[in-house]
Amino acid sequence: MCSRLPKRHNVEPVLRIVSQLFAGQLDLSSSSGATDQMGDFYHMPADTIANADGAFVPAKKFHKRRMQRKARAHGAGTVTHSGAIVNRSKSVDDLTAANIASESDSDEDPLSKPHSTIVSAPNADKLIHQKDQQIAKLIKKLTAVFECNNQFAVEHEKLQKQYQQAIQNLRTLETIQAKSCERCALADAERCQLVKENSDLRNDVKMMKILVYRLNVQIERYQDTIRDGQQNIPKLDFVDSTYGGAKDNLNWGPVHSHTLGPLLNAYEETIAEKTELVQQYESELASFTGKLKTVLEENEALQKVTEQVRAGQTGWATEKARLQAQVDVLRSKADVQGKRADLAKDKLVEVLKCYEQKVQAQNLDIERLQEAYSRSKGELTSLRNLTQNPEIVADSLKECQKYVSMKPQNIN
Repeated sequence: MCSRLPKRHNVEPVLRIVSQLFAGQLDLSSSSGATDQMGDFYHMPADTIANADGAFVPAKKFHKRRMQRKARAHGAGTVTHSGAIVNRSKSVDDLTAANIASESDSDEDPLSKPHSTIVSAPNADKLIHQKDQQIAKLIKKLTAVFECNNQFAVEHEKLQKQYQQAIQNLRTLETIQAKSCERCALADAERCQLVKENSDLRNDVKMMKILVYRLNVQIERYQDTIRDGQQNIPKLDFVDSTYGGAKDNLNWGPVHSHTLGPLLNAYEETIAEKTELVQQYESELASFTGKLKTVLEENEALQKVTEQVRAGQTGWATEKARLQAQVDVLRSKADVQGKRADLAKDKLVEVLKCYEQKVQAQNLDIERLQEAYSRSKGELTSLRNLTQNPEIVADSLKECQKYVSMKPQNIN
């Protein structure tokens, strides 16, 4: 807002003056043709009017001025700076009308007019001059009010434009918000669907693991029964069998010592060794972290001591150098410990890789042994065909066919 605008304590007197003007029946007109009826009195300077009030006015000049006052009394007004016409107050018009009436009685013979009427004319002019000055002041105040009103109108237009722009921005933001909410809803729905699919896939993987475990157990049982020559194979109940539990609870089934038993036992021993090694590395890492914490605490304590030495002693430079050397040593120790930890991690990774390679190699050995077993079993059956009955040979061939059909499933 412009600094020329009136403050609150300046506006109230202006409003009071305007109310007084309207109470005194002052009119505002939009026509500007009334200036011709006001005469030459309002075009005179203020100093000439003041000097003319105290002088004696002859009868003819006074009569001319009286006619001008009479013309002003019949509705003539003054023009403001803003173009509006403000009429004189009613009290001034009544006073001039009374003076004109008193002077009209003696208009026929101005020479025989009493001296009192001649003397009262300058007093009336003074009153008129004072009222004119008051009107001029009021006109100035009104022009200031009009200027403020115009400034307020300009500011109102600016604020209206800003308000319309803000409404447009709000509407655009509402549309953008609606679109973003729709996108968020679609993204949430897609995420929920993906979470559901992920849970289904996890359940499927768990089920497949359980099925693979059961198939492995069943294959081992078939191998045992075929090795022993049993015909009736009892059924197993897999209600309590679960996959993914502790490794010690894993049952390999009845396996003879000359087939897969030693390999499986060696496999379990290697797993136990690797687990012990991993636990050892974990304990070493835990102890290293504890030592590192103690070193860090000592470092913090040394830093506090250095701060105290700086504040309380003057010869803190040598002590600082010594402590800095200790800190460097501790940092070097920490770096060494960190490098050792990195080496331990690298060794652990190498051990895990070796473990995986050994597991793969053992799996390959198991497969080779199974193939050798199947070949030896075939040779054994071919030899039995020479000595046994053909019915038994047919049954053994059926069992071999079943075994061969189940082997690809196990490989898959």
